[in-house]
Amino acid sequence: MSASEKKTPRLKPPEFRQLMDIYAENYRQLSLLFDDLLLTQDRMISRVRDELPIYLEVLERHRYTTVARLTYFLEDSVGRVTPDPDARLRIYHDAQLAEATHCYPKSDREPMKGVLASLADVVDHRWKTNRLLDKWLEFLVQQGHSVETLRTATPSEWPVESAPVDIDLARFERKNLVRD
Repeated sequence: MSASEKKTPRLKPPEFRQLMDIYAENYRQLSLLFDDLLLTQDRMISRVRDELPIYLEVLERHRYTTVARLTYFLEDSVGRVTPDPDARLRIYHDAQLAEATHCYPKSDREPMKGVLASLADVVDHRWKTNRLLDKWLEFLVQQGHSVETLRTATPSEWPVESAPVDIDLARFERKNLVRD
């Protein structure tokens, strides 16, 4: 078989146990960053030196779980404020696990689609999503974000997200590019 005929080997999909291990690691790192503040505060911000501030918003609180959002808010060249990456976290306090149910880097807002996805595809998607969260949390801890840098965000510190821009390209082109 020539070099051009060789196929790239497909990586073995992660096992369920590995997924649970990464959930445990996510919980450990979140504990370094937020500890028990998740149970009492709704919107928090952490600022470290010249680094981007991180924002944490508790979306739901239940007896044993918390659903939260972790993000940076970035402003683009025209002044739109968008969350990027935008992670949704489900934290299981009793089991000491934390999973990213969604984690959209680079403004990629499309979750995995398809109700008929195989179990292997679902586990693989969750693995990739939670590896992204794991690496991001590790980065935040290395930057110095911690319980000590975290505090309740005032309303003026919480950015107002811009509505997504939906451009009708055909109408835009007719109006701006085609001249009579």
